[in-house]
Order: sequence, then structure tokens, then C-alpha cells
Amino acid sequence: MFTSWSGGAAESRPAESHDSGSTSPQPQRKASASPSQESQQELVERHRRRVLDEIASGRDAPDREGLSLVSVAAGSTVFFYVTADGRYCSVLHSAAASASSCTARPAEGIGPAPALERWFEGDTYAAGPAVGLIVAADRQTVLSFSCGDERLAVRKVRVIEARGATRTIYGVELDQYSAGVLRAEVARADGRHKETLPLGTKAEDLRAGSDWPVCG
Repeated sequence: MFTSWSGGAAESRPAESHDSGSTSPQPQRKASASPSQESQQELVERHRRRVLDEIASGRDAPDREGLSLVSVAAGSTVFFYVTADGRYCSVLHSAAASASSCTARPAEGIGPAPALERWFEGDTYAAGPAVGLIVAADRQTVLSFSCGDERLAVRKVRVIEARGATRTIYGVELDQYSAGVLRAEVARADGRHKETLPLGTKAEDLRAGSDWPVCG
């Protein structure tokens, strides 16, 4: 089952099902691939071609930078891209299905002050519970993200230059849906700083008995 990526004034497109002809295996996110298995790079490139052929087309086609990898595991990939008219998009693709989401309007330009903003939040693997964020950091570099005491996996996805400033796009991964805020350490021209990034669900919005972790 897919949950469409959401956030940042995004408009989601319905999932497109692809009959894989077999039951999806349970994810082994850290398992080593055998020599006979498709390499991760081959998987990414195959999914890249499928996304460009079937999903990222027409008004939602990417600009000249193409697709940037956000995450890959368990037969699924997540890509980020920017459309020709400046909207941000994410695509989750696997043999079973695809789900995509683009912002309704072009992304705002880089402001005069450092900023940290969450653009998308959603499933990252078709067969597993992992959840990913796509985050933009303006005029600063992210050194780390944490949920409580847990250091999170972070991938640098793309660098966007505008108005003489830099916006860096990052992929951040959680083991499951969580509430609260992430803590970030960032580097600016004047040194290191601490920031917080709210998740899509506030801790106080969780129902009684929820098993969602609370970051803070």
C-alpha cells in the first residue's frame, strides 16, 4: 500500500498500479545483495527510465536537471525533481505501484535569511514502514538531523542556485511515521547553529494509545 507524498502545498496524483505478478517480499533494508541480484545502481536507472516514460511527463515533466535520487531500498526508489515552471515534485516508484506529488505552485525564491523547510513527507519503500522527508535548507548546510537521541540518515539530493544564494535539497529517513519535531545542526558562514523542523503531525494531535514515536 502506498501513501502519497504530501507537504509544501503539494497536489497528489493517484497511485498507478503495475501488476508485478508476484507477492512483494518483506523488506530487508540492510541485507547484502548476492552477485545474481540486480545492483542498486541498475535498479535506480531502470526506475528512472520508467518514471520519465510513464509519470514525469507533460506539465509535470522535469527540467534539464532531470531526476535526483532521494532514497532506494527494497525494490523501491524515491526521486525529487523540479518542473520547467519551478514546481517541486517527488515520485515513489516500485514494480508494484507508483505515487507522485507536485506542489501546486512554483517554489518561492531563496529569501534573505537562512531557513529550513519541509517540502514532502511520505512512504519511501513499497513493502516497508520507512518514511522519508524532502527538506530544503536555504543559505546553510545541514550537518545532521535527529529524532530525540537517534541520528537520522540524510542524503544530499540537489543544490539549487538562485539570487546569488544556495538552496540545498536533502532526503531524511525515519524508520516509521513519527510526530513532533526533528532537531537539526546546520552550518552557516558564521558557524554552527541548532534548528528544529516540525513533522507533519504534532505530538498533541496523536490519539491516545498511538504507537507513533514522538521526536523532540
